[in-house]
Amino acid sequence: MIVVPDWSSLPGRSAVIVETTRLTAGVDYWWRERISTYLRYNYFDYNDQGAGIESGTAHMFLAGINAMF
Repeated sequence: MIVVPDWSSLPGRSAVIVETTRLTAGVDYWWRERISTYLRYNYFDYNDQGAGIESGTAHMFLAGINAMF
């Protein structure tokens, strides 16, 4: 006996209905010729409407210094 899987629900499960919002902002400051600092902010909002899960908001910060010698 051969068992054949029921694939009829597959199109609804694989639908990609996603809304994303991304905002990036940053500031650079040059201390002198070869030394600088930076601050970055990244806002990311992810809303998976197809599955109803895996949604959320992320606030990411990045700061650092660059120096060349």
